Amino acid sequence: MHIIVADNNRNRTQNFCKIVRQLISDKSDILDIHHPDSLQASIKTTHHLSLIFLHTDFLEKYKKEVENYLPKFVPIVFWGRNENISSYLLHFNTIALLDDSFGAEEIKKIIEKYQNISFFYKNQLSANDFHIPLNNYKTRFLVKYGEKMQHQTIEQIAYFYVEDKSCFLMNTQGRRFLIEQSLEHLEKLLNPKLFFRVSRNFIVKIDSIKEFKSFKNSRLKLFLEPSTNSEVIVSRERVSAFKQWIDQ
Repeated sequence: MHIIVADNNRNRTQNFCKIVRQLISDKSDILDIHHPDSLQASIKTTHHLSLIFLHTDFLEKYKKEVENYLPKFVPIVFWGRNENISSYLLHFNTIALLDDSFGAEEIKKIIEKYQNISFFYKNQLSANDFHIPLNNYKTRFLVKYGEKMQHQTIEQIAYFYVEDKSCFLMNTQGRRFLIEQSLEHLEKLLNPKLFFRVSRNFIVKIDSIKEFKSFKNSRLKLFLEPSTNSEVIVSRERVSAFKQWIDQ
């Protein structure tokens, strides 16, 4: 099973994950998420996502992001204060509600419920598809240089980045080109197996990463090829999802 637990309270999330790990005997992946950027990255890079536990405090704080990021076909369990979430029960694939006084027995019943109906989800689009049809990712980009235009294929691309509010494509030869799409739009067009948004300013391709190392405040520093003029830092909220993406 591949499970996401999302809550903006780190201690509460860690305690919840501890209970879930004690209940699941197989080698399941359980990701604890504290920020919507990390939630989005984890959903895009987790193959065959099984179940999402989402605390209502997280939902209320990041309402807009949650509405945009949560996949429609993955079962959701809302936990915490249950008032004012009735509209979400129908909008998402809600299978259970938990309040903050839950015990291990309640979580066990929810997991058993999911296992009893899991056959239904195996034929649905995986969360990794992120509402994009299978094999329908962009394969080339129209780029500008001076007054001329040409195209760059996915194989030629190293990474995308933002500088002075403009978005650029850097190819593997070290040439950069201005493009019209924003990084937010590019995330929906690019194959998540090949590309990962490491920060607000960079989307990198797996082949462009030479190495990386630990950086201050629990972040990671990347070294790309071609090299960059600015540091490329994986934000703390994305580190867990980034490592999982690297280790596919």
